[in-house]
Amino acid sequence: MPAASAHPCHCGLGPNEALRLTDGRATLLHTLGDFMSAVALVFSVLVGPAHAQEAPPVVLGTPTRDYPAVGAFVAEDEGYGAVFCSGTVIEDQWVLTAGHCQVAAELYADEGYDIYFVVGTDVGTSAGVRDYERVDRTVLHPDYEDAPYLLNDVGLAHLEGALDGIEPIELNREDPATNSWTGDTLKYVGWGITGDGEVDAGTKRYADIAIEAIDSYFIYGYDTGGRNLCSGDSGGAALVVGDDGVTRIAGVNSFVYVTDSVTPRCEGGGNGAARVDQYLQWIGQYAKDSGGGSGGEGGT
Repeated sequence: MPAASAHPCHCGLGPNEALRLTDGRATLLHTLGDFMSAVALVFSVLVGPAHAQEAPPVVLGTPTRDYPAVGAFVAEDEGYGAVFCSGTVIEDQWVLTAGHCQVAAELYADEGYDIYFVVGTDVGTSAGVRDYERVDRTVLHPDYEDAPYLLNDVGLAHLEGALDGIEPIELNREDPATNSWTGDTLKYVGWGITGDGEVDAGTKRYADIAIEAIDSYFIYGYDTGGRNLCSGDSGGAALVVGDDGVTRIAGVNSFVYVTDSVTPRCEGGGNGAARVDQYLQWIGQYAKDSGGGSGGEGGT
């Protein structure tokens, strides 16, 4: 069982991070421990025609127009911005994301950045942005911890208005442990980079990854073919299709971990997603029409 303290897919502005604007592009430099990555894009919907090239196809993931409720969080200042996390619309104006994404959003806001939630397919092109709304409130789970172990890594973002034509994704209420999900496949969706050290965040991608293990906090995924999450996918959706054919969010993308002393964390590593079924009561306190309001409350 991997330790949940491993290496969260943190993507926010921290004490050792800086947002550098160079040649019309915004580059977010990450120095969280020894897990370093960079994200670059132009937030073209605010500044006009895009100059970013189309990003290659999550690690070994596939670009997708599906799952319109899974969007990207962008920190923006004077027309330039950076993707720093992903999230999922679960009610018209509520987005479910990772707790450490909310910490990042608050740090950005403290530095004077506006936080937007963008839906579409690619924030680097005008055609790839379907709609966006400013985040006017963030909520961090009261029992969130990032040291010595990452726990209760869930948060909520409230939008100023509803996104045009976006149908919220239902919350999973089924217990994946007692219902023996281990070995089943989840569909992971996010807007992050495609490998360790890459700078190609901003395109929505998905990857089908098998469940390796489950504990009371997280669902752990590992793919022998190398598919995985990476920086910027944090807060995105781990989706399950129920017996009724309905797609629901079962996990919130949280962290990646190494599987040996050689393999990079993203490329060939594993991942953890916070179990949504454990936070239904807490989610329902805010997103009252999301289907939350009963069920587990944090790992035990």
